[in-house]
Amino acid sequence: MKRIGILGGTFNPIHSAHIMLAETAGERLQLDRVLIMPSNNPPHKANAAIASDEDRSEMVRLAIKGHERLEYSDFEMKREGITYTSDTLNMLTSQNPDTRYFFIIGADSLFKFTSWHEPADILRHCALVCSGRAAVGSDEVRTKIEEIRDLYTDGDFIPEIYYIEAPSMEISSESIRKLISFEMPSAPYLAPEVYQYIQTHKLYQNSLYEAIKADLGALLKPSRYAHVISVAQTAVNLAVCVGIDPEKPYLAGLLHDCAKYLSDEDMIKAAEDNSIELDPIERRAVQLVHAKVGEVFAKTKYGVDDPDILSAIRYHTTGKPEMSMLEKIIYIADTIEPLRTWGDDDELNIIRSIATSDIDRAVYIVLKRTYEFITRKYADNVSDETVKTYNFYKDLYNRRKGQQ
Repeated sequence: MKRIGILGGTFNPIHSAHIMLAETAGERLQLDRVLIMPSNNPPHKANAAIASDEDRSEMVRLAIKGHERLEYSDFEMKREGITYTSDTLNMLTSQNPDTRYFFIIGADSLFKFTSWHEPADILRHCALVCSGRAAVGSDEVRTKIEEIRDLYTDGDFIPEIYYIEAPSMEISSESIRKLISFEMPSAPYLAPEVYQYIQTHKLYQNSLYEAIKADLGALLKPSRYAHVISVAQTAVNLAVCVGIDPEKPYLAGLLHDCAKYLSDEDMIKAAEDNSIELDPIERRAVQLVHAKVGEVFAKTKYGVDDPDILSAIRYHTTGKPEMSMLEKIIYIADTIEPLRTWGDDDELNIIRSIATSDIDRAVYIVLKRTYEFITRKYADNVSDETVKTYNFYKDLYNRRKGQQ
């Protein structure tokens, strides 16, 4: 009897973890072939931004080149309407009675398996093959397998379920799509041919980001535009470090200097036209005003209505007491992005390192340095907001030290 594996999914896009899982299952279970089978409108991912069938199919073909055991299958892709795994396996086993199918899933899918359409029917038409992942311990996976086996055992029928240890790569297709839309490195997770295909066909670009970048690229000096992109990407990295979704940090980073192209005269006029109150210090140190004007531009020109994003833009120069995580990320990203240089780059590199593990400490260090520099060089232009923010984070830092 033939032994054929099936790895299904949207493959939006297919990445290295998919290939490693398919190859590992094929080797461990001595499968003749493993079919890589892109889904057609999977019901559990109905709201995902899915690339066209043609693009996803071509990326699969490119990804499996040189992998002799792996084979592209359009079995689900060519079916109309919503496709269910139970229907696919029913049809395949009816058409190929001389074949034993091994349906390969990840740990995340295993823990949702009982909510799938006709899970008992799936188990009667194939062996289930599950791999672990770093975020889910192997003991948890094995326990879940036993639960499913017990749940669907019926008389003489005992579900055939295997656990395999596959090389772990903690990346998802969704994360890769975001990296691509952020213009951040995604190549390590993709076959070179797939990466090139995505670039050539401009897949997974975010239309809002692209429109904003096109506008800012035309308005800002090249060096300022490069800084903006670098801040946005640094904000994404910090967001990952603190465990929050990177979408808002990226957008706030893109727009934090969106008013920076204005002359001092035009900056003051823009503030007055939008009823922005300016204190005497801001009228003398006009460079501070771009943050307030930028907040207004982000809302009126670029359609941003999220209050946290707008506030992060508003306070990215002075900071404020009790900043939200997003506000702290943009405040720090503006300082530590890779294109920034200080007189002492070693000090800046230390702050970059600290920010990835203790963002509050990094905020305090930057505030302290900024406060000391301004009071020494521009004593008449120290804003009240800067003083209040510095004092707040100094007290917070001292309290933390006292508790250690």
